[in-house]
Amino acid sequence: MIRKMKLRLDVPLALFLCLSPIRAADYKLSPQSVERKASYTLKVTIDPCDAKNKLSPDTELETATSGLIITDRLVAEDRCDLTAKLTVQDQAAFGRATLNLVERTDSARKLLKALSIEVAAVTPEPTPPGLGQKVDIMWKVLPWRQVADSYGKKVADQYFAVELTVGNNAGYSLLIESIGFLAPSRDIPWPNDAYSITRSTIEREQQVGTRAMVLNSIAGAAGVATATSPFFKNQGHLAQFGVFVGLGNPILEGLRLIWPDKTVRHLIAMDTRVFRGPMIIKNNEPKSIYTFISREMVECKKDCAVKKGTRLDFSRKGFHPLEVMNGLGQVVLVGHEIEYINRVRVVSREAPSATPVPPVVQELPTQARTLAQSGTLKLKLTGNGLANVVPSVPDDSGLRVSQTTNDPNGKFTELTVEAGLDAAPGRVTMAMSTVGGVATLDLIVRTGTPKVTDVKPAEVKIGTETSVTLTGEFLNRARINAPPNVKVNAQPASDDDERKGKKLVLKITPQAGAATGSNTVGLTRDGVSVSFVVTVIQ
Repeated sequence: MIRKMKLRLDVPLALFLCLSPIRAADYKLSPQSVERKASYTLKVTIDPCDAKNKLSPDTELETATSGLIITDRLVAEDRCDLTAKLTVQDQAAFGRATLNLVERTDSARKLLKALSIEVAAVTPEPTPPGLGQKVDIMWKVLPWRQVADSYGKKVADQYFAVELTVGNNAGYSLLIESIGFLAPSRDIPWPNDAYSITRSTIEREQQVGTRAMVLNSIAGAAGVATATSPFFKNQGHLAQFGVFVGLGNPILEGLRLIWPDKTVRHLIAMDTRVFRGPMIIKNNEPKSIYTFISREMVECKKDCAVKKGTRLDFSRKGFHPLEVMNGLGQVVLVGHEIEYINRVRVVSREAPSATPVPPVVQELPTQARTLAQSGTLKLKLTGNGLANVVPSVPDDSGLRVSQTTNDPNGKFTELTVEAGLDAAPGRVTMAMSTVGGVATLDLIVRTGTPKVTDVKPAEVKIGTETSVTLTGEFLNRARINAPPNVKVNAQPASDDDERKGKKLVLKITPQAGAATGSNTVGLTRDGVSVSFVVTVIQ
């Protein structure tokens, strides 16, 4: 009984160990970030690529995002990856865009995966080697004397001055909006005091400070004394009083010389050095920042209470900057990386214009969008937003597109596509542009079938070189398959018919040993073969 139980347990265990997990196929896109006004070669790779996971030859990459045009799609021979050319136009919106990887047939369309790509406004700038992308901060609290000399004693008594040096190696410019200090005992950082608040402290000192009050008091007393002179009846007393009043101006001038007004210089230092709000720090450019934080808020403890008739004394000069730094804790910079700045121009007008509708084209079957080399294709495209659409194809495609009918309501448009003899077989992406965006449609160019309708002369003589002219279609770029002991050479095109493939001139020389009678000469063009017969005579 025990052995049977073990056997029943071992069989499924062995099967479980032998079975390998089935891994679902995934699709990876590179690159994942692009910029405006540039072209890129996209590559989509299937992972894993094995016998069960392969890309179909009909796999395509498409997008409905305005400003992105995908052309030249090609599936590799091993069917493990797909490449395509992506053109990012100037009107492409910044941010994430979706590229759909689809498997298309004549009657169906299967979405394999929606891939994401970033349209970036600014690519990261270079950073010093070995440092990586980061932001460094060095900071210190300035001593009382330095603050008093630069911004005045009133500012030194009421604020702690902090000097920061920010090194930006983030790859982008930084927009610093605020500076905070996260104390060890707090969960929320203290913000720095606003520039306007700190500046008002100097302005108040300039208006009602000790120097201002003394000088203004002397000037006011002299004016009042001058106004009281008519009350003196004794001329001797009036003369002495006038001399006393006259001392006011010399005293004022002397005080101004020995007691200069430092607030003007302090205001200049405040305006030129101190952090005043949003500040841009460029990549790889360190910058020094000066800011202030209220001493009353930092030094006041939880049990600090201002009693009536008393006030806290923050005028002590002997504080230690390191102790203040420990109390402030960590520096917190509030801001973000600058990836792009949209500049908006507003123009006054009577009524806003309607938002342009992006063009949308309904899909056509493969047969309806296929034409042969040197052929013509008439298209009627239906959809929305097709008013004033401008069709275009790549300059090197060998195709020419002309518009015959355009619906003013944007419901349809009729086009004529002409393919030249030099049109390369394969897919050609036609772009249809409007003010609202761009829609695309893939055209299929197939190889023209060679055809021989006449051979002149039809007889050639052994040992004699004979010029034979073939008449037909798509005879250019044909590879010649000559019968045994018959030498056949194609001659360079000398007129339009030969260049267009309507005529081909051959030099045929039957050599000794060539079979007399009918001999078949083959022509192969882009994998399609045709033959004609010449008669070899003695």
